[in-house]
Amino acid sequence: MRAEVMINIVYVIIFMRSVLNSIDRPMIIPGIINKIPFLNPEDFMAHSIKVKIYYEDTDAGGVVYYANYLRFMERARTEFLAEKGVNIAELHNEGLFFVVTHVDISYKRPARLGDIVDVTTEVMELKRASMTIRNCICKNDFVMVEAILTFACIDRDGKPRRFPECFNAVKAPEA
Repeated sequence: MRAEVMINIVYVIIFMRSVLNSIDRPMIIPGIINKIPFLNPEDFMAHSIKVKIYYEDTDAGGVVYYANYLRFMERARTEFLAEKGVNIAELHNEGLFFVVTHVDISYKRPARLGDIVDVTTEVMELKRASMTIRNCICKNDFVMVEAILTFACIDRDGKPRRFPECFNAVKAPEA
C-alpha cells in the first residue's frame, strides 16, 4: 500500500512538472525517484541513447533536417528493444515486421551541427497487435522534439499479427 501511494505521488509530481514547464523538459524526474528507497528507478526511466549531430544530418543552415529526427528515434527504439531482449532482425527473418501506422510529432527547438542530444524511448501502451511509444529528443534537459508513434505487427502478407511473447519485456509500467 505504501509503495502504491508513493508511486501515485511520483506520477502527480511528474504531471505537475510537465504542466508547469509546458512539456519543455523531460517528464521523467530521476532525482526524485532515486530518493524514494523502495522504488526501482529503472521502472520509471525511459531508455536513452546519445546521438551526435553530423553535417549529413543538417540542412544548409546547420539545423537538423526535420525527417532526420525520425531516424534518430528509430535508432533509439531499436537499441531499446535490443536491450530488452527483442531481436528485430531475427523476427524479420521469421516473417514478422513492425510498421509505423501513426506519428504525432512536435518540433519545439532545433538541434544543430555538433550538438549531442539524448533520444529517449518509453513504451506507453502494448496491445495484441499494436504498440505506442513516446520518443523524446532533448539537449540539456530541454525537449527539442517529441513524438508519439504507433506500430503494428504484420506478417509477410501484410496481415496484422500478435506481438511475439518477447515483447512482454517492454510493457509499459502499470499505473
